[in-house]
Amino acid sequence: MKPGSRSISAKLMWMNVIVSATVLVLAVAAFFFYDAISFRENLILNLKTSAHIVGTNSVTALLFDDEQSAAATLEALGSSPDVVSATLVTNEGATFAEYRRSASVAATPIPPMAARRNDQEWVNGSQVLLAHRIIFQGKPVGTVYIAAELRE
Repeated sequence: MKPGSRSISAKLMWMNVIVSATVLVLAVAAFFFYDAISFRENLILNLKTSAHIVGTNSVTALLFDDEQSAAATLEALGSSPDVVSATLVTNEGATFAEYRRSASVAATPIPPMAARRNDQEWVNGSQVLLAHRIIFQGKPVGTVYIAAELRE
């Protein structure tokens, strides 16, 4: 046997160690990416649920032009640690009521929604913006926008 040469069993053992380590690293990466994607999807689902609730509770405020009631409804979003800001917008595009987690938080961006869609979300890095069109008796009465942060 030449010096430095290894036996077949040693070579097989190292090959198994390398293959096992590679599979383990790939499995950990797959779990990490799955967790990140499912976290984002769950956050969007929770935001949609919150937007539906806020929209349903804001119909009367929009119909009777009660900005205080609408602001109080948006304040309920403060219990969600992910929500940064929210805005209730009339059909004409005017801001009706706002919620901001703190004074340093910028106003909620208000991009136009696609026609014939009642829910739409935009994801930009760690920021999520969700829009929900508020429908009452088959007619749109306003839109609620909720901005949130993706953080775990």
